[in-house]
Amino acid sequence: MGEFSKSTTGGRGSRRACGSERAACGCAIRKRSIAHPHRLGRSLALPLLLLLLTGCASRNPQAQIRNPRTTLVFLPGAGGRLPVNEEFIYAILQERIATEAIQLDWTHQRNLGQVMREVDRNHAFAESVRDELRAIRKRNPNGQIILAAHSAGTGIAVWALEQAGEPLVDDLLLLAPALSKDYDLGPALSHVKHHAWAYWCPLDVTILGAGTKSMGTIDRKFEPAAGLTGFSFADPKFTQVKIDYADLHTTTAWAHVSVLTQEYVHDEVAPRLRSR
Repeated sequence: MGEFSKSTTGGRGSRRACGSERAACGCAIRKRSIAHPHRLGRSLALPLLLLLLTGCASRNPQAQIRNPRTTLVFLPGAGGRLPVNEEFIYAILQERIATEAIQLDWTHQRNLGQVMREVDRNHAFAESVRDELRAIRKRNPNGQIILAAHSAGTGIAVWALEQAGEPLVDDLLLLAPALSKDYDLGPALSHVKHHAWAYWCPLDVTILGAGTKSMGTIDRKFEPAAGLTGFSFADPKFTQVKIDYADLHTTTAWAHVSVLTQEYVHDEVAPRLRSR
């Protein structure tokens, strides 16, 4: 079975006094590693420091925590643990969408070619993610789980849910998915309790256009990925969100990660999660 590195932000067991607002949102900080502890420290340092300095103050101070026990589980793309991933996690916590965040790095220090080609190994990592989701659900049976994945990590998320056997997460976020546009999301969505969103950008031509044509999508189709074109799949509890140029808070060269920025989470991602 695949191993992954895990870091946790928030949750019980290490709550520190940081003002009344911090105590209310419960965004305490703790980290725990599995398999590769040497990979955990540096990328989390800045966002965690910002959380401490700001007291977890939401950009929308009137916003209420959607559920007092909501866990964000984040799966990075093929690049593994990157600062922009931490920006997304920080933004979700700051917006009070979740009270705890866990990042599962399934890439296991492999190079990009290995990450995209090793199908059997990737499915094994998906089994580990499924088991982690089950463990979270068992620990917090009345809480909620938001599963978010970026780029190639969306394949791991979808495969984990396909193997679930029961509804494991409340909501699913597929961010710039490196899955093929005709991938059948039905089996995965059957294990999502509430809603799923896929965010795609027609400007993501470098990574999800030329890149997946040459190296393949995570499900091994050599074509533009769904993160560039949108999925052909449709379902009442599945919404696709097109990221237009006007929505980008960066240059078009960084279109692949625009969905992870704090500004985009505040403007587009958080409101949808609150309203469902």
